[in-house]
Amino acid sequence: MQYQEVAAILLVILAMVTLVDAFSGVLRKRFK
Repeated sequence: MQYQEVAAILLVILAMVTLVDAFSGVLRKRFK
């Protein structure tokens, strides 16, 4: 794998983690 591929995959993972974190935060607020 090239460096650009690794960087792109890391960015995608980071974006997904951020989205899931924000989504779970919204769900927690809604169900409290």
